[in-house]
Parts: sequence; structure tokens; C-alpha cells
Amino acid sequence: MFKLKKSNNNSVNILTLCIVWSFCWIFTYSFADIILKPLNIDYQSNYFILIFYFLVMTILSIFIFKSEVLILKEVKIFNYHLMIILCLFIVLTIYFGLQIPITDGKILNIKKSGFLYPLLTYQTALSKAFDIIFQQTLILILLRNLTNFYNNKINVIKIFGTIFFIIHIPLFFTMSYTALLFIIPSMIAGFIFSYLIIYFKNGIIYSVSTHMVFYIIIGCILRSFNFDN
Repeated sequence: MFKLKKSNNNSVNILTLCIVWSFCWIFTYSFADIILKPLNIDYQSNYFILIFYFLVMTILSIFIFKSEVLILKEVKIFNYHLMIILCLFIVLTIYFGLQIPITDGKILNIKKSGFLYPLLTYQTALSKAFDIIFQQTLILILLRNLTNFYNNKINVIKIFGTIFFIIHIPLFFTMSYTALLFIIPSMIAGFIFSYLIIYFKNGIIYSVSTHMVFYIIIGCILRSFNFDN
């Protein structure tokens, strides 16, 4: 169990927090790619197992960082809004999946890329929604811990933005050039998420919404792109 506490070794505590947090993030996706994917468990096939996996990792992360009270407080306040956002994300994903035609060639190339959300099916919508919940929970945990230590919110945003970019770099090892779809946006996404959560009263709602809108946009673009050449 880990939680940031002020002491004479504040720099060490912050570094340890960031390392443990980064490990949790990277481990979660490495396990999904290296262990679950070969078992035919991904965002499209056996997606319900992946959903359960993200739920388990979300709960486990909450306890690792001793953030039960924090998360329960956030969920209690925003549960209604979060449910609406999740439903809208799933409905819009399915809607655009029906509106944007797709060929067998596109389906094959999307599957080869390793990024399955552009299939825009209810399976990818549900699994991606719980993926985002996991990510935003971890983001909230780290930001709340850092803001409890730093009085300067700008410094917190800078630290988080940098870490968020760094943890996306390992995607090159599992997704090759497809990883750029996440690495490049992560250069600014971390700053956007942290700014929304820190400066706005309902920041977590805006952060989750922004995250989901990003996936819908990138999913529609990739689904529309002509892979058949």
C-alpha cells in the first residue's frame, strides 16, 4: 500500500510515488498485451473478460494507493454524470459504427494494427469505456496525491504531463508505429486532463468526457481512412 506523505525525504517520496504509479499503468497494459491477447482476449474477442480485468486493476490500484475514500467521494458526487457519459460514449460508438461503412480490408488492417476501437462495435465500446475508467482513476489518484503536496498547481500539471507522456513511450514495443496514435497526443493530453481535474469543480467529468471524445474522433478517422491499396 502506498500513499504520499510529507517528510524530510519529500523528493524521494514523490519519486517513489511516480515510479509505483507508472509501474501500475505499464504493467496493466503489458499484461493485457503479452498474456491476455494471445489467449484471444482483447477489445473485440472475449471482451467481457477484458472488462473484468480492467475493473479488477482499477479496484486494485485504488487500494494500492490507499485512495478508497477519495474515489468513493468522487463517485458519490458524480456517479449520475459518469453513467450518462458512459452511455453516450457507447451509443455514439455504435452509431458511428453503423454510419461509417467498413470493408473487409479495413477490418483486417485495423486488427493488424492492434488498436481495435475503430471497429466501432458494442464490444469495443464497452471494453474501451472500462479502459478509460481505469486510466482516469489512476490519473485522479496521482493528481490528488501531488496536489496534496504541492501548493503550486502549475508544477503539478507539469509533473503529471511529463509522466503521462513517458508512460506511453513503451507502446512502441507492442504496437510499433501504431503507438504514435497515442504517444503524440499524450504530449498534450496529460496537461489537458490534469488542468481540467485541478482547476474545475467537476474536472473529472470533463476529463473523462475529453478522453472519450478523443477516442470517438480517432476511431471515426481511422475507420474512414482508406486502407485498401
